[in-house]
Amino acid sequence: MTRTPEQAAFRLIELLNARPELAVVFMDIALELLRAEGLHPDWSTDAAHALGFLTEEVGELAEAVNEFHAGGGDPARRVQMSDEATQVGTMAVRFLLNLPRFQTPRRCAA
Repeated sequence: MTRTPEQAAFRLIELLNARPELAVVFMDIALELLRAEGLHPDWSTDAAHALGFLTEEVGELAEAVNEFHAGGGDPARRVQMSDEATQVGTMAVRFLLNLPRFQTPRRCAA
């Protein structure tokens, strides 16, 4: 599955031609990624700590889903779910982009 950025770009164009609605989702995630990197340029080199950022966003999405259901499908809650899901996607992308920088965990002596 490893490909060059150029190969990935061509495949992405094919994918977006087949599923144009993905363009909005990917653009929202990319814009949120740029915003998040601007606000918090340093990313943890500890994979477990980085996972914590991602799971925090998943928790916020779960809360938004619960509020959507409790509120009888309130349209404002749908927007909140979208925003939180975008942040989950953003943190997942950020995790993947920083994967090469994660340090090997040290083993603790028993």
